[in-house]
This record gives sequence, C-alpha cells and structure tokens, in this order.
Amino acid sequence: FFPRELGTDPESPNPRAAMVRTSALTWGLVLTMGIAQSGAESSTHRDTHRDAVAIKRVLAKVARAANDPARLQRCYAKVGKNNAGFSFLPNPNVRPECPHKTVHQDPSYCRKDADGVLYLPGDATALCTTLAYFMANGRLPATPAEIKRRGLWMVDAGAAFGGETMVGHSLGFRVLAFEGRPDEAARIVKGCGSLPGVTVLNALLTNGTHGHATLYNAGASASMDKSAVSGEGIEKTILADAVKEGKRETIDVEAMSLTYAARRHNVSRVAVLKADVQGHEFEVLLGALPILVADKPILYFEYVPRLRGEDAPLVLCAANYLGYRCNWQVDMVICVHPAGEHY
Repeated sequence: FFPRELGTDPESPNPRAAMVRTSALTWGLVLTMGIAQSGAESSTHRDTHRDAVAIKRVLAKVARAANDPARLQRCYAKVGKNNAGFSFLPNPNVRPECPHKTVHQDPSYCRKDADGVLYLPGDATALCTTLAYFMANGRLPATPAEIKRRGLWMVDAGAAFGGETMVGHSLGFRVLAFEGRPDEAARIVKGCGSLPGVTVLNALLTNGTHGHATLYNAGASASMDKSAVSGEGIEKTILADAVKEGKRETIDVEAMSLTYAARRHNVSRVAVLKADVQGHEFEVLLGALPILVADKPILYFEYVPRLRGEDAPLVLCAANYLGYRCNWQVDMVICVHPAGEHY
C-alpha cells in the first residue's frame, strides 16, 4: 500500500458545505434513533447509548470539517501516516497474493473459464489481494472455511460486473451486493445471485433510511452525484453518449442506508465494506454509522476528488473520526480500526 497524491485543493471555496452539514446532522438524528430499533444488531451492540454518543460525536466533527478547509486537508494528510497506516498489525509489510491468480479483463458476472479459473477484472483482483493481506495479518480469519463458519459478511456497494462479489463469495463471506442500474443488476443476479450466501439488490446505498433516489445514467460510471458526470472526466462523455443512444439521462432507483438493508436482510456481522459509487462514498459511510461503530469492518472505498469536488475529503474525515487508520491503494482507500476484531 503506497501513498499517492490525488490533487485536492483544500483552499478552494466549498459551496456544498452547508448542504453537507445539514445532511450530516439531520441523518445523524435518524441513524442515532435507529440504533436501538435495528434488528440486525450484532453482539457488540450491547450499549446502544454508548454507540449513540459515539455517532453524535462523529457527526459533530464531520459537520465542523464541512465548513473548514483546514480540517479537510488534515483528514487528507492523515491517510498513509503512522508507518503505512497499519503499524498495529503483526506483519504490516507482508504482501500475499490473491489466491485467484488469473486476471480476465472481461466483465466477471461470477463466471469461470474453461479451466475453472475465475474471471476477475483488475479492480476485483486488487480487492482480493487486500483481503488476503488482512487474512495473513489476523484481521480476518485465515481461511475461507473459517470466514464461512463465523458467518461474516462483505458488503459490495457498486457491484458492477460482479467481480468483487465473486471475490467475497470465493473467500467465504456472505455477500450483500448493491447495484443501481437495473440492467446491470439483472446481469449480476443472473450470474451471481444463485451462489450460496450471495444477495444482489437493485438498489443504491446512501444515508437516507429507505426511499428512492436519482441515478445519473453514465454506464459503469453512473452516480447519484451530478458533479460526477458533469465535469471534464470520462463520465460526462459516457452520459452524453447514453443519451444519444436513446437512454434516459436519469433513473429513479430504490435507495437505502446500509443500516436499513442489514436489518431487512438479517445481516449479522459486517467484516468488510467495499464502496465504489462514483463520489457518493461519504453518504454510504453515513448510512452505515451504527454498523461501523459496532462491527468496525475493514473499509475499502474509492477516492477520486474530481467526482465529488472540494468536499471530497469528508469521507476521509468520517473514517478518521470513527477511529480508523487508512492508506492508499491507487485510487482506493483502505481503512482498518485498531480496535476491530482480531482472529
């Protein structure tokens, strides 16, 4: 895991700060009240008052950071510090390989080739290597059989192509996967939905409890955040091409928080939360706060500032204020909580 400069400009004006501050505080109240009502509480949810206090504290800090460029910059600067971020692990310099060695650049959809080798696009292989690293360091059980025996869950937010979903399944996790685009979700359901322990939802993860949201239809780069598809990036071109082909610019999609989804689908203990949702990762974390406070799962999320704008570091602040230590892996961020489960 190596640092990478991603070009944020913390001195730029932040026109979204007031909106983010209101969103964080409002949803903080919703989430806090929902902790005691959650039917998906794990065994660590023994002190709901303590968890509620912790969530309020995190939200108050996030609200202050949303209006303070210097705080945002400090959150960014902390990623990759403290001896690569994971000095508390027994073997932080170990580099185990993904047990699935062959990389296919074709969409996965949980397929295998003629030799029985998984189709794993490069990003899915990167997640596989990351999880192997934590299996070797005792932050996850050492074998897929032990992961399965313990009933651990991986959440895959932004499950396009099914590669990461297949990685989670092959490593023994029960997987709850979310994909917003109906056609892509249908392909994932067809390829992966029949696997034991895999649940695929045509839905978006966000910080609202449950409802519907607008998805800007830019193919695999589709986003709930309009800024992600209206800048100078490839996402804008993809969206324009989709419209030219007669596709709708926006799609109305079911949306929910991870807290709500976990209760609805009887998720017991989340060990890994992966989020690649084109600039909406901050809201995914907000909607998962009760789970993050209780289960302290490994976080693996995309961080590309141009998809979000000046407040992109807010997702780093949220992880930092929750007590996580984080590091870069190209345009992904990996975070581990020192007090998380050891195996």
